[in-house]
Amino acid sequence: MNSCVFLVLFPCKLCKGDRSGVWVYGGDNVIIPCEGGSLSDLRIEWMDPCDALVVSVASSLSYASGHGAILETDGHLVSNIHYQASIDFLEMVFQGKDEVPVIAGLAYLSPGLVSLFFDILGVMAVDVTPADFCSGGFAQRYDSVQKSLVLPSEKFRKALWEELHKYKLRNATMIGRHFYISDRLPFQEFLPMLRHGPSVHSFFQDSSIPDKVVCVNSLIDCPVMVDGDAEQKPVIQHCHLSGSQPISLGPDTFLYNVHLNTDACGEVKVPSGWMLLSYPCIPSSGNSMILITFPMNESLQLTSTHETGLMWTWEDDKQKVLEFLNHLCKGNSSKTREMILKMQNCISQLKFIVDSDALRGCQQNLAVKILKVSLSRLHQPRDIPLPIYLRAAASEGWGESLLDVLDNVTKKSESESKAAAFLAATAELIGCIAGNFGGLRSGPASNPAWKHALLSLEERGVGAGVDALTTVRKEWWRSPSWLHPHQLVRIARHYDMAAQILIRKTTASARNFMRVKEGGEMVPYDIPVTAACPARADLQGGWTDTPPICYELGGSVIILSITVDGKKPIGCRGERKSEPVIRVRTGDSNEAVMVASWADMEDYANPVASGALVKAGLVSSRILDPKHGDSLKDQLLSRYGGGFEVELHSTLPHGSGLGTSSILAAAMLAVLWTLIGTQFSKRDLIHAVLELEQVSTTGGGWQDTVGGVMGGLSHAQSSRGTQVEVLRRFVSPPSGFMDVFFRHLVLLYTGKVRLAKNLLQVHQLFLIPVSHHQRRGFVISNSLHFQTVIRQWYAGEEEVVNCLKVMLTDTSIRARKAFERGDLEEVGACIDRYWEQKKVIARGCEPELVRQVMDAFRPHVYGQTLVGAGGGGYMIAVTKMPDARATLEDLVQKIPGGAKVRFCTAGSDETGLELKVGSTSLELAEL
Repeated sequence: MNSCVFLVLFPCKLCKGDRSGVWVYGGDNVIIPCEGGSLSDLRIEWMDPCDALVVSVASSLSYASGHGAILETDGHLVSNIHYQASIDFLEMVFQGKDEVPVIAGLAYLSPGLVSLFFDILGVMAVDVTPADFCSGGFAQRYDSVQKSLVLPSEKFRKALWEELHKYKLRNATMIGRHFYISDRLPFQEFLPMLRHGPSVHSFFQDSSIPDKVVCVNSLIDCPVMVDGDAEQKPVIQHCHLSGSQPISLGPDTFLYNVHLNTDACGEVKVPSGWMLLSYPCIPSSGNSMILITFPMNESLQLTSTHETGLMWTWEDDKQKVLEFLNHLCKGNSSKTREMILKMQNCISQLKFIVDSDALRGCQQNLAVKILKVSLSRLHQPRDIPLPIYLRAAASEGWGESLLDVLDNVTKKSESESKAAAFLAATAELIGCIAGNFGGLRSGPASNPAWKHALLSLEERGVGAGVDALTTVRKEWWRSPSWLHPHQLVRIARHYDMAAQILIRKTTASARNFMRVKEGGEMVPYDIPVTAACPARADLQGGWTDTPPICYELGGSVIILSITVDGKKPIGCRGERKSEPVIRVRTGDSNEAVMVASWADMEDYANPVASGALVKAGLVSSRILDPKHGDSLKDQLLSRYGGGFEVELHSTLPHGSGLGTSSILAAAMLAVLWTLIGTQFSKRDLIHAVLELEQVSTTGGGWQDTVGGVMGGLSHAQSSRGTQVEVLRRFVSPPSGFMDVFFRHLVLLYTGKVRLAKNLLQVHQLFLIPVSHHQRRGFVISNSLHFQTVIRQWYAGEEEVVNCLKVMLTDTSIRARKAFERGDLEEVGACIDRYWEQKKVIARGCEPELVRQVMDAFRPHVYGQTLVGAGGGGYMIAVTKMPDARATLEDLVQKIPGGAKVRFCTAGSDETGLELKVGSTSLELAEL
């Protein structure tokens, strides 16, 4: 057990960084902190170069004489290893030192050394001669139990010498205490080491218990009373303690694999300094367990009875154990007496063999039970390291039983946002069960069998929806083809879709912060309304604005509104028309998309469909209502006296990363609302576009709209909670600083289309009526993928979640303060840090050409990043010297493929969205 603790501990403490290689640890060695020390004291100092490393512990000469002592040079190179040398010899070699390095059973081999023979350590000692090593005189018998050791042949040793003596073996001495397993050390010596760690994978009925004990894989479902202070905490491992009667644990107690119900035996008291261990044994009768108890300050006598075997004898301690049982259980009930009698009989026999397989099975079953209980009490899946458990459940074969637990937890969720997180966890578990053989999670998810279940979730709420989803899932699971991974992935996709339905419903709360006023005077027919908007450059905090991150964690983004080559690059133009149809034109196309019926509106949730943005805007803004029941023509005539003609335009290339689609949506809504006489503010537009992008299934955040609507330099934020509200703060740098900043800002188009869709995973669903004659008739739109980032967020991937938290609470704030101080170098550093964060969150977002460009720019810039999600599009750089564009252009021309890169001029835009009716400008309030 102590070896297991050591093996878990040391890879974490000693293998950090880039040191690949093989660690070899002898399980009969134990290293613990010095008295009064802690686990953090067990550390080594790495020294380069290092082909191999042996770990030692400083010990007395008398102790070293029974083990292996290391002689090292001033540079910590191992010069020799002396096994079981006499104290006199050690005093001579180590020249009067009181303590010498003793081999601790732990060694590191660089990747170039693959042999695990212990001899290879000795061959690398600098003072060992070929004759000593090859003759076999160097290696000696190491332990006192094995009387002989078969040594490698001289030919083999010569090969080892020729190959390995050229490498350097260093010694690293830790501050601690070393013991060999035959030293018969009392268990109380190891208890402090177990006590230093936190409780892991355990559930407590009483929330105060974790402060009193250290638990590993234990379910504590009964009252626990603990005596002693924090330095004497009881340690509980792999135990299930239940019942209404209390368990009293004295100081320095240890429980291992104990399964006990206090209702069956009454109050239980474990005296100070005692340990209880329970094991399934061979032969076993049913579920019987053998209970072993003994005081921790005494060791079981270890006696060698054979050259190659050991036998435990502890007849002297048997009476002490039997006496202890009388203290263990209070009361005079028949159940108590019966239990004590059984324990006494078991201990009196002491002829059993531990059933290791049953022990592992018992502990695994307990781990599953703890996870299920913990899940049933969770508020958020991220409250525990769920991905680890999901992968374990899938690989160990108990994933299906966990699905039922997730179903119940989802139904009990107190909000739709939390239910969405559990639906995503369900999808992830099913994906784990499918493994790597079911295809991409980003495939279609519109099977008719799931249509009713998804409609139930949309219209009847979480409880009914989850029940319906469960019914379909179990039907598919029972089908002959369910074992095929492709079938499982299809199920997972529909759960991803279900999660997105609830994300959309939560994001729709943004409407609660809109203050639009309808019913104003409409613009006359054929009078144009135009909107022109700047582009957006995100400087820090991107991804935190994306649902559900923006409301589960909170959002904080630094946004710069810019013109490109002296112009606002994004805009919309619209007119009212007497004909009750809608015409949509995009870009330079002379052909209009005609929308004359609800059938023409069916594809509004498919972002790549012609005119989809305008269609989604008409629905999300409630300008049109497909569910009303009348025809599109009648609705247009009755509400607005005719139809609309809308033209969207942008001078930016597709996939620019400058927020084009969201800003187009804001411009389009501003034009439509103005045409029908609706009064609105810029704040209303931000929240309206957030809802629109959920309806259109692009699932974007709010940063683009803030940049395209507000203008200037903004710090936009959203709070954690079930309501999505965006607040914008204008950042005020010192006078003249922004002029300086733009002289140092370089904008260039990389020539690579931003492949945001490669980052998309979670499918989305939106439901629309197919005709006014079938009010309950719905179709499922073509699914578009949601960001892989969202799946990582829901899965609680530590690196991604921590990066988002740093953006929210640290780096976005630093960037704002750097602007407010006018610190150009720090602004650049924040932008550079932002690019590193983007690469963590959206892996694979750095194309090779972009990497080469950034490498070439690095000596000349304070910071640089691709704007948007990365993967291509536009790039910004803050140069060290003003007006350095020409220098960077020369560098790009030397890069293969650099001819595709196009430099542009980024300018300051302080006004944001500009709106005109005819030639008359309209002023929009910010709030």
